[in-house]
Amino acid sequence: MGLDYVDLFLIHNPASVQTGPDEMTPLRDADNHLIPDTSATLEETWKALEDLVKEGKTKAIGVSNFSIEQVERIAKCAKIKCANHQVGQSYINC
Repeated sequence: MGLDYVDLFLIHNPASVQTGPDEMTPLRDADNHLIPDTSATLEETWKALEDLVKEGKTKAIGVSNFSIEQVERIAKCAKIKCANHQVGQSYINC
């Protein structure tokens, strides 16, 4: 993107799926269901976002489309507070 940093970096969805070699195309099983990617937990993903803040690559971090329970999981491990929780077309503070 040619930017030094972004203002806000969100985890778009708490569920992740495996992708093909292009890292953009989701993989599906024989029944056409998306194949989950369980290689990282929500807590590990949050830590990676905290690292982006520490490196100066983003000013704030947050989540999108998380349940209350998933937000609570993040809150328990967070060293940097969740700045935003985007839900559909509305926004709430974490």
